[in-house]
Amino acid sequence: MYKIVFIDMDGTLLKDDKSISNENKRAIKAATEKDVKIVLCTGRPIDGIKHNLSDLNLIANNQYSVTCTGANVQNNTEDKIIFQSPFNSKDLEYLYNMAEDLNLDLCFYNDGTYSVYKNNLYGKLESVANNTKYEITEFKNLIKRNNILKVNLINENSDVLKHYVHHFGFDMSPYSDFKFRSTYDKNLLLGDSLPQHFYENFSVLKTCTYTFEVLSKNTNKGTGVKKLCQYLDIPTKEVICIGDSPNDLDMLKCAGLPVAMGNASDEIKHTADYVTLTNEENGVANVLEKFVL
Repeated sequence: MYKIVFIDMDGTLLKDDKSISNENKRAIKAATEKDVKIVLCTGRPIDGIKHNLSDLNLIANNQYSVTCTGANVQNNTEDKIIFQSPFNSKDLEYLYNMAEDLNLDLCFYNDGTYSVYKNNLYGKLESVANNTKYEITEFKNLIKRNNILKVNLINENSDVLKHYVHHFGFDMSPYSDFKFRSTYDKNLLLGDSLPQHFYENFSVLKTCTYTFEVLSKNTNKGTGVKKLCQYLDIPTKEVICIGDSPNDLDMLKCAGLPVAMGNASDEIKHTADYVTLTNEENGVANVLEKFVL
């Protein structure tokens, strides 16, 4: 019997228009009524999924989320942190120096705030998309904080605008006069353009054409899954994980039943024991009905 289901959001639980289908809602409600825990497992911060948790009636002391791609695990009333994996000051200094050398931007996430030391559109739009604060501050202030959970390395260009229009339906007119760097090099985030030390000492995920998501070493969605299961004393064989993209791979490897969406990448499908329907066809509901209900 499966006791806990970890569900990715974009491309998995969410339809392409970012809504949750009524079929998925009904299946999740039925699963929770059978005392099966439903855990959203996402790269977003907790503020960015509060409306989804509310929509699914998952805001309770004994309901949990894995956020910031595994760097944060907490209950959904936000009064108990189960696990966090923040950066240390040495690693932050390394990222700062590397970004300055390569003329790249950085955006830091900590405690409900996206922070930058140079204004960038990515940080601003992430804060809007995730209902968080946005601040511009000096790097010397950032490095004093011991709770930075996620850093984005950004090669900012007009693709940022296209991404947010496509994925969030944003009205971009307020940002139409944003000045991108005139020295933009489209190859900076391709292939082996970054130092090997960067890849060896951090968890690095390419999330789109213009940004890497950077986490502290050995931190990923799988880390979050393991920490929560240890806390709840749930063995691996009783775990289902559902995902669609490369950043879900570590999560699926932790599951007794790893599930790939029908729209998943080939790598994810090859890792999975079961391939469900697509995110447009209520693939999550299909999994719950088949293995839980």
